[in-house]
Amino acid sequence: MKFFFLASFLALSAIAAEPDKKTDTVIEDLEARVIDLEQRQKVMSDWYNDFYLLGKGRVTPYLNERISLGGFFESAVTHIYGPDTETQTSGNTHILGVNLTAQFNEQMRFATQVLTMLSIPLRNIHNNPNLTPAERQFRGASINSTVAQGYFEYRSNEYFNVQTGIGYAPYGIIYQQREPELFRLRGGSQILTSEDGDTVGIASPLWMGLHLYGFLPFSPSVGYNLYSMTPKNTVSTLGVGAKLWKKISEYATFGISVQSGEQNDGNFFAHGFDLNLKYKNFGFVSEYGRTTNSGETLDTEFYYFEPYYTFAKDEWLVFLNAEYINNLARAEILTHIPDPVKKWQYAIGFNWLPLTNVRLRLTYLNHDYIDELDTVTGPERDYRVIDFSTAIAF
Repeated sequence: MKFFFLASFLALSAIAAEPDKKTDTVIEDLEARVIDLEQRQKVMSDWYNDFYLLGKGRVTPYLNERISLGGFFESAVTHIYGPDTETQTSGNTHILGVNLTAQFNEQMRFATQVLTMLSIPLRNIHNNPNLTPAERQFRGASINSTVAQGYFEYRSNEYFNVQTGIGYAPYGIIYQQREPELFRLRGGSQILTSEDGDTVGIASPLWMGLHLYGFLPFSPSVGYNLYSMTPKNTVSTLGVGAKLWKKISEYATFGISVQSGEQNDGNFFAHGFDLNLKYKNFGFVSEYGRTTNSGETLDTEFYYFEPYYTFAKDEWLVFLNAEYINNLARAEILTHIPDPVKKWQYAIGFNWLPLTNVRLRLTYLNHDYIDELDTVTGPERDYRVIDFSTAIAF
Protein backbone atom coordinates (compact mmCIF):
# COMPACT_ATOMS: atom_id res chain seq x y z
CA MET A 1 0.00 0.00 0.00
CA LYS A 2 2.85 2.37 0.84
CA PHE A 3 4.58 1.82 -2.46
CA PHE A 4 1.34 2.33 -4.35
CA PHE A 5 0.81 5.77 -2.81
CA LEU A 6 4.46 6.65 -3.21
CA ALA A 7 4.56 5.63 -6.87
CA SER A 8 1.36 7.54 -7.59
CA PHE A 9 2.60 10.73 -6.00
CA LEU A 10 5.97 10.44 -7.74
CA ALA A 11 4.30 9.97 -11.12
CA LEU A 12 2.08 13.00 -10.58
CA SER A 13 5.08 15.07 -9.50
CA ALA A 14 7.05 14.07 -12.58
CA ILE A 15 4.17 14.99 -14.91
CA ALA A 16 3.31 18.26 -13.19
CA ALA A 17 6.74 19.82 -13.06
CA GLU A 18 10.33 19.39 -14.03
CA PRO A 19 12.78 18.08 -11.41
CA ASP A 20 14.32 20.79 -9.30
CA LYS A 21 16.08 21.16 -6.00
CA LYS A 22 12.81 20.76 -4.05
CA THR A 23 12.07 17.27 -5.41
CA ASP A 24 13.98 15.40 -2.70
CA THR A 25 12.21 17.39 0.02
CA VAL A 26 8.77 16.63 -1.47
CA ILE A 27 9.54 12.90 -1.66
CA GLU A 28 10.69 12.77 1.96
CA ASP A 29 7.53 14.58 3.08
CA LEU A 30 5.34 12.12 1.16
CA GLU A 31 7.14 9.13 2.68
CA ALA A 32 6.62 10.54 6.19
CA ARG A 33 2.91 11.01 5.56
CA VAL A 34 2.51 7.46 4.25
CA ILE A 35 4.29 6.00 7.31
CA ASP A 36 2.09 8.05 9.64
CA LEU A 37 -1.04 6.81 7.82
CA GLU A 38 0.08 3.18 8.16
CA GLN A 39 0.66 3.59 11.88
CA ARG A 40 -2.83 5.07 12.35
CA GLN A 41 -4.35 2.16 10.40
CA LYS A 42 -2.52 -0.37 12.58
CA VAL A 43 -3.78 1.26 15.80
CA MET A 44 -7.39 1.22 14.53
CA SER A 45 -7.05 -2.40 13.37
CA ASP A 46 -5.70 -3.51 16.77
CA TRP A 47 -8.56 -1.75 18.57
CA TYR A 48 -11.16 -3.28 16.27
CA ASN A 49 -9.87 -6.83 16.76
CA ASP A 50 -8.91 -6.75 20.43
CA PHE A 51 -11.58 -4.58 21.98
CA TYR A 52 -14.59 -4.62 19.65
CA LEU A 53 -14.70 -8.05 18.03
CA LEU A 54 -13.29 -10.01 20.97
CA GLY A 55 -14.94 -7.83 23.63
CA LYS A 56 -18.40 -7.74 22.14
CA GLY A 57 -20.83 -9.42 24.53
CA ARG A 58 -18.43 -9.73 27.46
CA VAL A 59 -16.99 -7.60 30.22
CA THR A 60 -13.35 -6.67 29.80
CA PRO A 61 -11.76 -6.20 33.25
CA TYR A 62 -8.71 -4.14 33.98
CA LEU A 63 -6.89 -7.26 35.14
CA ASN A 64 -6.84 -10.73 33.60
CA GLU A 65 -9.62 -12.37 35.66
CA ARG A 66 -12.67 -13.84 33.93
CA ILE A 67 -15.69 -11.75 34.87
CA SER A 68 -19.26 -13.11 34.76
CA LEU A 69 -22.14 -10.65 34.97
CA GLY A 70 -25.79 -11.56 35.43
CA GLY A 71 -28.79 -11.00 37.64
CA PHE A 72 -32.56 -10.80 37.80
CA PHE A 73 -35.49 -8.40 37.90
CA GLU A 74 -38.86 -8.98 39.56
CA SER A 75 -41.98 -6.82 39.51
CA ALA A 76 -45.38 -7.50 41.08
CA VAL A 77 -48.92 -6.15 41.33
CA THR A 78 -50.91 -7.30 44.38
CA HIS A 79 -54.64 -7.08 45.10
CA ILE A 80 -55.86 -7.71 48.68
CA TYR A 81 -59.32 -7.87 50.24
CA GLY A 82 -61.05 -9.42 53.25
CA PRO A 83 -63.82 -9.12 55.88
CA ASP A 84 -62.03 -6.38 57.82
CA THR A 85 -59.45 -5.44 55.19
CA GLU A 86 -59.88 -2.54 52.83
CA THR A 87 -59.77 -3.62 49.18
CA GLN A 88 -56.48 -2.40 47.76
CA THR A 89 -54.36 -2.90 44.63
CA SER A 90 -50.74 -1.86 44.39
CA GLY A 91 -47.75 -2.28 42.10
CA ASN A 92 -45.86 -2.97 45.26
CA THR A 93 -42.57 -4.70 44.48
CA HIS A 94 -39.74 -4.01 42.04
CA ILE A 95 -36.40 -5.72 42.71
CA LEU A 96 -33.18 -5.63 40.71
CA GLY A 97 -30.44 -8.11 41.58
CA VAL A 98 -26.98 -7.93 40.07
CA ASN A 99 -24.67 -10.96 40.33
CA LEU A 100 -20.96 -10.51 39.66
CA THR A 101 -18.32 -13.25 39.75
CA ALA A 102 -14.57 -12.88 39.25
CA GLN A 103 -12.83 -16.18 38.44
CA PHE A 104 -9.18 -15.90 39.44
CA ASN A 105 -8.25 -19.47 38.49
CA GLU A 106 -9.82 -22.94 38.48
CA GLN A 107 -9.91 -23.05 42.30
CA MET A 108 -10.51 -19.49 43.45
CA ARG A 109 -13.23 -16.96 42.73
CA PHE A 110 -15.14 -14.03 44.23
CA ALA A 111 -18.94 -13.83 44.00
CA THR A 112 -21.32 -11.09 45.06
CA GLN A 113 -24.98 -10.18 44.75
CA VAL A 114 -26.35 -6.66 45.21
CA LEU A 115 -30.10 -6.12 45.61
CA THR A 116 -31.83 -2.82 44.93
CA MET A 117 -35.53 -2.60 45.76
CA LEU A 118 -38.35 -0.14 45.29
CA SER A 119 -41.33 -1.34 47.31
CA ILE A 120 -44.65 -0.18 48.71
CA PRO A 121 -44.80 -2.33 51.85
CA LEU A 122 -47.95 -3.87 53.28
CA ARG A 123 -47.94 -2.38 56.77
CA ASN A 124 -49.53 -4.21 59.71
CA ILE A 125 -49.61 -7.37 57.63
CA HIS A 126 -51.47 -9.35 60.35
CA ASN A 127 -54.22 -6.72 60.91
CA ASN A 128 -53.34 -6.02 64.54
CA PRO A 129 -55.29 -2.98 65.88
CA ASN A 130 -52.50 -2.31 68.42
CA LEU A 131 -50.14 -1.27 65.65
CA THR A 132 -49.89 1.77 63.39
CA PRO A 133 -51.68 1.83 60.99
CA ALA A 134 -54.52 0.14 62.87
CA GLU A 135 -55.32 -2.17 59.92
CA ARG A 136 -53.28 -3.71 57.12
CA GLN A 137 -52.68 -1.40 54.19
CA PHE A 138 -50.14 -0.51 51.54
CA ARG A 139 -48.44 2.62 52.78
CA GLY A 140 -45.46 4.74 51.77
CA ALA A 141 -42.58 3.78 49.52
CA SER A 142 -39.25 2.28 50.44
CA ILE A 143 -36.03 2.33 48.43
CA ASN A 144 -33.03 0.38 49.67
CA SER A 145 -29.97 -1.42 48.43
CA THR A 146 -28.00 -4.13 50.16
CA VAL A 147 -25.20 -6.63 49.60
CA ALA A 148 -27.01 -9.96 49.96
CA GLN A 149 -23.95 -12.08 49.15
CA GLY A 150 -20.25 -11.43 48.94
CA TYR A 151 -17.67 -14.15 49.47
CA PHE A 152 -14.31 -15.49 48.40
CA GLU A 153 -14.40 -19.18 47.52
CA TYR A 154 -11.63 -21.77 47.41
CA ARG A 155 -12.58 -25.04 45.74
CA SER A 156 -10.21 -27.77 46.79
CA ASN A 157 -12.09 -30.83 45.56
CA GLU A 158 -15.58 -32.32 45.72
CA TYR A 159 -15.09 -33.16 49.41
CA PHE A 160 -13.85 -29.87 50.85
CA ASN A 161 -14.54 -26.29 49.77
CA VAL A 162 -14.36 -23.01 51.68
CA GLN A 163 -16.23 -19.72 51.42
CA THR A 164 -15.54 -16.66 53.55
CA GLY A 165 -17.75 -13.58 53.67
CA ILE A 166 -21.56 -13.57 53.64
CA GLY A 167 -24.18 -15.64 51.84
CA TYR A 168 -27.57 -17.36 52.09
CA ALA A 169 -27.71 -19.86 54.95
CA PRO A 170 -27.97 -23.51 53.80
CA TYR A 171 -31.00 -24.17 56.02
CA GLY A 172 -33.75 -26.22 54.40
CA ILE A 173 -34.76 -25.26 50.84
CA ILE A 174 -36.46 -21.85 50.97
CA TYR A 175 -33.67 -20.03 52.81
CA GLN A 176 -31.14 -21.09 50.19
CA GLN A 177 -33.33 -20.14 47.23
CA ARG A 178 -33.27 -16.35 47.05
CA GLU A 179 -33.29 -15.97 43.26
CA PRO A 180 -36.90 -14.72 42.81
CA GLU A 181 -37.32 -15.96 39.27
CA LEU A 182 -36.99 -19.56 40.50
CA PHE A 183 -39.90 -19.41 42.97
CA ARG A 184 -43.18 -20.89 41.77
CA LEU A 185 -44.96 -18.89 44.49
CA ARG A 186 -43.66 -15.32 44.51
CA GLY A 187 -41.56 -14.71 47.61
CA GLY A 188 -41.48 -18.39 48.46
CA SER A 189 -42.48 -19.33 52.00
CA GLN A 190 -44.11 -16.75 54.30
CA ILE A 191 -41.24 -17.32 56.74
CA LEU A 192 -39.18 -15.12 54.39
CA THR A 193 -41.75 -12.32 54.19
CA SER A 194 -43.03 -12.16 57.78
CA GLU A 195 -40.10 -10.44 59.49
CA ASP A 196 -39.73 -10.40 63.26
CA GLY A 197 -38.45 -7.60 65.48
CA ASP A 198 -37.30 -9.56 68.54
CA THR A 199 -36.56 -13.19 67.67
CA VAL A 200 -34.71 -15.09 65.00
CA GLY A 201 -38.02 -16.60 63.88
CA ILE A 202 -37.27 -19.99 62.35
CA ALA A 203 -33.58 -19.47 61.54
CA SER A 204 -31.02 -16.82 60.73
CA PRO A 205 -31.22 -16.35 56.93
CA LEU A 206 -27.54 -15.51 56.25
CA TRP A 207 -24.27 -17.19 57.04
CA MET A 208 -21.52 -14.77 58.01
CA GLY A 209 -17.84 -15.49 58.39
CA LEU A 210 -17.04 -19.02 57.24
CA HIS A 211 -18.87 -21.66 55.21
CA LEU A 212 -17.52 -25.16 54.48
CA TYR A 213 -19.25 -27.55 52.10
CA GLY A 214 -18.74 -30.67 50.01
CA PHE A 215 -19.51 -34.39 49.91
CA LEU A 216 -18.62 -36.91 52.59
CA PRO A 217 -15.60 -39.01 51.44
CA PHE A 218 -17.07 -42.27 52.72
CA SER A 219 -20.52 -41.55 51.21
CA PRO A 220 -20.34 -39.57 47.95
CA SER A 221 -24.13 -39.27 47.73
CA VAL A 222 -24.25 -37.30 51.01
CA GLY A 223 -23.39 -33.60 51.06
CA TYR A 224 -22.67 -31.35 54.03
CA ASN A 225 -22.60 -27.66 54.98
CA LEU A 226 -20.99 -26.09 58.07
CA TYR A 227 -21.15 -22.34 58.68
CA SER A 228 -21.01 -19.51 61.20
CA MET A 229 -23.60 -16.73 61.49
CA THR A 230 -24.58 -13.74 63.63
CA PRO A 231 -28.27 -13.54 64.72
CA LYS A 232 -29.77 -10.12 63.86
CA ASN A 233 -30.99 -9.45 67.41
CA THR A 234 -27.76 -10.41 69.24
CA VAL A 235 -25.14 -8.97 66.91
CA SER A 236 -22.25 -9.27 69.37
CA THR A 237 -22.37 -13.08 69.20
CA LEU A 238 -21.55 -15.80 66.72
CA GLY A 239 -23.70 -18.86 66.14
CA VAL A 240 -23.25 -22.00 64.05
CA GLY A 241 -25.29 -24.02 61.59
CA ALA A 242 -25.06 -27.25 59.60
CA LYS A 243 -26.89 -29.27 56.99
CA LEU A 244 -26.66 -32.84 55.76
CA TRP A 245 -28.44 -33.83 52.59
CA LYS A 246 -28.65 -37.08 50.67
CA LYS A 247 -29.68 -37.81 47.11
CA ILE A 248 -31.91 -40.82 47.74
CA SER A 249 -32.34 -41.48 44.02
CA GLU A 250 -32.25 -39.56 40.79
CA TYR A 251 -35.75 -38.35 41.67
CA ALA A 252 -35.49 -37.49 45.37
CA THR A 253 -33.29 -35.50 47.78
CA PHE A 254 -33.68 -35.37 51.57
CA GLY A 255 -32.04 -32.89 53.95
CA ILE A 256 -31.59 -32.25 57.68
CA SER A 257 -30.74 -28.73 58.94
CA VAL A 258 -29.71 -27.37 62.36
CA GLN A 259 -28.75 -23.95 63.64
CA SER A 260 -27.92 -22.60 67.11
CA GLY A 261 -27.05 -19.25 68.65
CA GLU A 262 -28.11 -16.60 71.15
CA GLN A 263 -31.27 -14.52 71.07
CA ASN A 264 -32.89 -12.21 73.61
CA ASP A 265 -33.11 -14.02 76.95
CA GLY A 266 -31.38 -17.26 76.01
CA ASN A 267 -30.19 -19.61 73.31
CA PHE A 268 -32.16 -20.92 70.34
CA PHE A 269 -31.88 -24.23 68.55
CA ALA A 270 -33.45 -24.58 65.11
CA HIS A 271 -33.88 -27.89 63.34
CA GLY A 272 -35.70 -28.90 60.21
CA PHE A 273 -36.22 -31.45 57.44
CA ASP A 274 -36.80 -30.99 53.72
CA LEU A 275 -37.79 -33.20 50.83
CA ASN A 276 -37.53 -32.45 47.11
CA LEU A 277 -39.09 -34.87 44.60
CA LYS A 278 -39.11 -34.62 40.81
CA TYR A 279 -40.35 -37.31 38.44
CA LYS A 280 -41.02 -36.47 34.81
CA ASN A 281 -43.62 -33.67 34.84
CA PHE A 282 -44.51 -34.01 38.51
CA GLY A 283 -42.72 -32.37 41.42
CA PHE A 284 -43.20 -32.07 45.17
CA VAL A 285 -41.40 -29.89 47.71
CA SER A 286 -41.97 -30.02 51.46
CA GLU A 287 -40.20 -28.61 54.47
CA TYR A 288 -40.55 -28.63 58.27
CA GLY A 289 -38.84 -26.38 60.78
CA ARG A 290 -39.01 -25.80 64.53
CA THR A 291 -37.07 -23.45 66.80
CA THR A 292 -36.87 -24.04 70.55
CA ASN A 293 -35.64 -21.47 73.06
CA SER A 294 -33.97 -21.86 76.45
CA GLY A 295 -35.49 -18.66 77.90
CA GLU A 296 -39.08 -17.45 78.09
CA THR A 297 -39.38 -17.02 74.31
CA LEU A 298 -42.04 -19.34 72.91
CA ASP A 299 -41.14 -21.96 70.32
CA THR A 300 -41.75 -21.35 66.60
CA GLU A 301 -42.90 -23.93 64.07
CA PHE A 302 -43.70 -24.06 60.35
CA TYR A 303 -44.21 -26.56 57.55
CA TYR A 304 -45.48 -26.50 53.99
CA PHE A 305 -46.37 -28.77 51.08
CA GLU A 306 -46.07 -27.70 47.45
CA PRO A 307 -46.92 -30.14 44.64
CA TYR A 308 -46.62 -28.93 41.05
CA TYR A 309 -47.04 -30.14 37.48
CA THR A 310 -45.47 -28.89 34.24
CA PHE A 311 -47.00 -29.29 30.78
CA ALA A 312 -46.80 -28.00 27.20
CA LYS A 313 -43.08 -28.80 27.02
CA ASP A 314 -42.47 -27.22 30.46
CA GLU A 315 -43.76 -23.86 29.22
CA TRP A 316 -46.65 -23.97 31.70
CA LEU A 317 -46.70 -24.95 35.38
CA VAL A 318 -49.54 -25.27 37.90
CA PHE A 319 -48.93 -25.61 41.64
CA LEU A 320 -50.71 -25.88 44.97
CA ASN A 321 -49.34 -24.65 48.28
CA ALA A 322 -50.39 -25.21 51.89
CA GLU A 323 -48.30 -23.73 54.69
CA TYR A 324 -48.69 -23.58 58.46
CA ILE A 325 -46.84 -21.16 60.71
CA ASN A 326 -46.98 -20.75 64.49
CA ASN A 327 -44.91 -17.87 65.84
CA LEU A 328 -46.44 -16.71 69.13
CA ALA A 329 -43.21 -14.93 70.05
CA ARG A 330 -43.33 -12.64 67.02
CA ALA A 331 -43.01 -8.86 67.49
CA GLU A 332 -43.58 -6.12 64.90
CA ILE A 333 -40.21 -5.34 63.32
CA LEU A 334 -40.31 -1.53 63.68
CA THR A 335 -42.05 -0.95 67.02
CA HIS A 336 -41.30 -4.29 68.73
CA ILE A 337 -44.96 -4.46 69.85
CA PRO A 338 -46.08 -8.11 70.26
CA ASP A 339 -47.71 -9.34 67.05
CA PRO A 340 -48.11 -13.13 67.31
CA VAL A 341 -49.26 -15.17 64.34
CA LYS A 342 -50.81 -18.62 63.96
CA LYS A 343 -52.25 -19.33 60.53
CA TRP A 344 -52.60 -21.43 57.41
CA GLN A 345 -51.82 -20.11 53.95
CA TYR A 346 -53.39 -21.84 50.94
CA ALA A 347 -52.46 -21.00 47.36
CA ILE A 348 -53.08 -22.08 43.80
CA GLY A 349 -51.12 -20.59 40.95
CA PHE A 350 -49.96 -20.76 37.37
CA ASN A 351 -46.54 -19.99 35.91
CA TRP A 352 -45.94 -19.25 32.24
CA LEU A 353 -42.37 -19.56 31.01
CA PRO A 354 -42.31 -18.27 27.41
CA LEU A 355 -38.51 -18.40 27.69
CA THR A 356 -36.37 -20.37 30.10
CA ASN A 357 -35.29 -17.16 31.83
CA VAL A 358 -38.73 -15.48 32.01
CA ARG A 359 -41.46 -16.46 34.48
CA LEU A 360 -44.92 -14.85 34.68
CA ARG A 361 -47.04 -15.86 37.67
CA LEU A 362 -50.70 -15.52 38.61
CA THR A 363 -51.56 -16.70 42.12
CA TYR A 364 -54.58 -16.76 44.43
CA LEU A 365 -53.86 -17.00 48.18
CA ASN A 366 -56.12 -17.45 51.21
CA HIS A 367 -54.64 -16.41 54.58
CA ASP A 368 -56.56 -18.21 57.31
CA TYR A 369 -55.74 -17.25 60.93
CA ILE A 370 -56.71 -19.94 63.41
CA ASP A 371 -57.51 -20.68 67.05
CA GLU A 372 -57.05 -17.85 69.53
CA LEU A 373 -55.37 -15.64 66.89
CA ASP A 374 -58.27 -15.68 64.45
CA THR A 375 -59.09 -12.20 65.79
CA VAL A 376 -57.22 -9.67 67.95
CA THR A 377 -59.56 -7.50 70.07
CA GLY A 378 -62.20 -7.39 67.39
CA PRO A 379 -61.12 -7.19 63.73
CA GLU A 380 -61.12 -10.29 61.55
CA ARG A 381 -57.59 -11.12 60.45
CA ASP A 382 -58.28 -13.37 57.45
CA TYR A 383 -57.72 -11.94 53.98
CA ARG A 384 -57.32 -12.94 50.33
CA VAL A 385 -54.69 -12.06 47.75
CA ILE A 386 -54.54 -12.07 43.96
CA ASP A 387 -50.96 -11.59 42.86
CA PHE A 388 -49.43 -11.12 39.42
CA SER A 389 -45.65 -10.99 39.00
CA THR A 390 -42.95 -11.09 36.37
CA ALA A 391 -39.47 -12.44 37.06
CA ILE A 392 -36.61 -12.26 34.58
CA ALA A 393 -33.13 -13.74 34.79
CA PHE A 394 -30.33 -12.36 32.63
